[in-house]
Amino acid sequence: MFVHEKPIRQAIDALCISAFVSLTLATPARAAGSSMPWEAPLQAILESIEGPVAKIIAVMIIIITGLTLAFGDSSGGARRLRAQMLYEFADRMEAIRDELIDLVVAENGKLRSEATGEVMGSISETRYYAGLARAIQGRMQETAPGVMSLFGREPAGVAAIIVPWNAPVTLLIRSLTPALAAGCTCVLKPADQTPLIHARIMECLADCPSLPKGVVNSVNENGSEVGRAMVASPDIDVISFTGSSHTGKLIMAGAAPTLKRVNLELGGKAPAVVFPDADLDLAVRELTHGSLVMAGQICVAATRFLVHESIREEFETRMVAAYSAVCTGPGADPASQMGSLIDMAHSSISGDGDGEPEIKPTGTGTE
Repeated sequence: MFVHEKPIRQAIDALCISAFVSLTLATPARAAGSSMPWEAPLQAILESIEGPVAKIIAVMIIIITGLTLAFGDSSGGARRLRAQMLYEFADRMEAIRDELIDLVVAENGKLRSEATGEVMGSISETRYYAGLARAIQGRMQETAPGVMSLFGREPAGVAAIIVPWNAPVTLLIRSLTPALAAGCTCVLKPADQTPLIHARIMECLADCPSLPKGVVNSVNENGSEVGRAMVASPDIDVISFTGSSHTGKLIMAGAAPTLKRVNLELGGKAPAVVFPDADLDLAVRELTHGSLVMAGQICVAATRFLVHESIREEFETRMVAAYSAVCTGPGADPASQMGSLIDMAHSSISGDGDGEPEIKPTGTGTE
């Protein structure tokens, strides 16, 4: 992000925000004494907005809204630029992939094998959207005899991307790269638990020669004031959020007055169904792994076992034994089978009160 006005820079320094990751290291070139297009109405806009964080977000959005017009040009040249930028981004991440993997392990706590899959998958996905950037097509159809209707695709505008901590690389790349491929400008808000890996990814992106300055902007905070400002801003067109269902509801309500496009991936309670003819050796092995992936801190982790009554006792005995045998430890230790939880707030274990996992019968399986 770039902030031109000195008072705004001072406001940033005064805020209790963990960090700002600056992708634009300088304002766009301009002649001495001239003004940028957004500066004339800027003071009046700022005077109408309450709160220092809201003002900062407003400045950022005013600037990047104008950049969308150029970056999102549907011409072949602009598409090639976006594709080239994403290829550069992928190359820079791949060049330091071991560093990124180590940083995910150290900051997030997941196993190195899990971090490796996250980083390498993100690099691959970035290259996928780089190729897609040059293949965005409209369509044409004859709506009446002799009447042709042309449908084109254009960027939605400014995309706000709120990233969770459990997959800080994957879930950033999955939203950011398609937005950039389409020509959108972006405002990012990473999770406060994983600012370091986010900052390193942003450095890779800032190093891309083909990325116009100001197209991607990132702001960190330990709280929700920035998030609320992003959701409420009339100049943000799309919200991408991964997180809790409670927060998702608040985002939907906050985005409704401005009719934003909202993309939500919210909390899940993935069930596993075990039938009476199941191979219990295989089921226990797969469900032990499937429930502890990323220490169970992901929506696809198996969190409910729906077991036929006739095999319930045997299944429960086997699962308790399997969990008891799991080796927990640092993600970088090859002997670890499960890494750490992200923080103490996620350390509570649902069960029967004495630390034992709770397995509830759900009927005979024929209901």
